[in-house]
Amino acid sequence: MARVATVRLVILLVLGACGGTRDDPAASKAGAGSAAAAPRPAARPADDPFTPRDVSGVALVRVEDAVPGAPFSIELPAGLVREAKDAYVNWTWPDGTFNAPSITVMAAELPPATLEAAVAAAKLTSDPALVVATQQQVHDGFLVSVHRPDDHYLATELTRTFGGKALRCSVVYRTTAKQGPIPARAQTITLAETICVSLAPR
Repeated sequence: MARVATVRLVILLVLGACGGTRDDPAASKAGAGSAAAAPRPAARPADDPFTPRDVSGVALVRVEDAVPGAPFSIELPAGLVREAKDAYVNWTWPDGTFNAPSITVMAAELPPATLEAAVAAAKLTSDPALVVATQQQVHDGFLVSVHRPDDHYLATELTRTFGGKALRCSVVYRTTAKQGPIPARAQTITLAETICVSLAPR
């Protein structure tokens, strides 16, 4: 009996010693992961007004508006901030005016009579480096898109005459050298053209 008690005591002592020095795989993994993990970069705030945004994939919704004497409809991204003054309506993204394109519909006093005139008007920025990406006649008007080769500027203009009133839709996106190039420039031009071509009388 004494021998059995002694054996039990030895076993308990051995187990106790092993338990004290046993490696915990979970603890080791957690410790290694914590030590090796690199610090994560800070997330860009949702309201960052300066980092250029890729808006090329946004969904569009139909909006009804008007400039004096010309009610119209147009398809726009949802949630834009609207500003109206005199003969134009302007929309910008709610988290800043320097990180995404602005959209404007305005009355055109002297609409271009030819496609060549529309291209000349779209390139009227004193920037000889502008590239014409699109130039075409559309129903009741003309569509022109230009951009800089370094992707720091793009503009789409559509001028359309209906009901004796000429309207111009323009989408402009400009970034500085510090901000970097416009993300997805080609796709953003496609979005801008989709927006402007949707301009219609109502």
